Amino acid sequence: MKKVMQQLKKSNVVFDEVSHTYHLGGKKLQGITSLIRKHIFPDKFSGVPQSVLDARAEYGHNFHKEMELYINTGIESSSDAFNVFRENYKEGIRFIASEYIVTDNEDFASPIDAVGDDFTLYDFKTSSGKDVEYWRWQLSVYKYLFELQNGFSPKALKVIWINKDMKHDIVELQPIDGEVISALLRAERDGVLFSPPKSNDVNITDIISVERIEAVAKLEAEICKRKEELKSIETGYDKLKKDILTAMVGNGITKWETDKMSITVKAPYERPSVDSAKLKKDYPDIYAGCLKTSMVRESLIVKLK
Repeated sequence: MKKVMQQLKKSNVVFDEVSHTYHLGGKKLQGITSLIRKHIFPDKFSGVPQSVLDARAEYGHNFHKEMELYINTGIESSSDAFNVFRENYKEGIRFIASEYIVTDNEDFASPIDAVGDDFTLYDFKTSSGKDVEYWRWQLSVYKYLFELQNGFSPKALKVIWINKDMKHDIVELQPIDGEVISALLRAERDGVLFSPPKSNDVNITDIISVERIEAVAKLEAEICKRKEELKSIETGYDKLKKDILTAMVGNGITKWETDKMSITVKAPYERPSVDSAKLKKDYPDIYAGCLKTSMVRESLIVKLK
């Protein structure tokens, strides 16, 4: 039986680079980046100044354009980032497509940065650190759409990471199960928030580098050490304050100043407060009516052994 040659199928999706939108016929399709941030990483860039995000985006855009030009024409850039790619990763990688658009032909579409001749999907990243879990979700959606469009699976999912400090690596990602990705897309279609499945089968070192885990342990040890030092300082500080307060009150002194500091005795006063235990016991309905519930987000507890 003759083996059928696998070939990439081109979608009919039109990408508008100016508005960064996708259209199929007269319908506007949704991209993948906003989808993942909405459902999986809602706080990904919270607290990061817009100026920092803009600088990162410009650097990443330039590197992507350099790689697109190289893949499509063979023209090589002289930038530092491309030099890192040339010297470390160019040999042995043959790309057959750049900005390859994949779609489900219904609601979603996205360009894959590059496809290798062995059908490995590549994404070019320029983030300051390796955001492996985010990358896994992104490329797993690409894989899912790639399979729908072509009828076969890509060989692998890889990220070529080169940041502004010229740190670099090729990271191969473990894909997320297709049923999970299907559920994610279905949640978006249905207008409900997706809840990622819980699994104890994932090895944490598959999604977070050992170096980062070890860095947490090192910093936790340093924090514990500093806390002990601070506790000792605060104990001595509190004792000195108590001795000074006793001496000043005993001698009728309310304030003492130098050119570097001032010390003032704060007069005693009554401070009203609510006895919540008594309120709960004597007036349970009022207590219940005054309760306010707020969501406490998940957090990480690190304990050294």
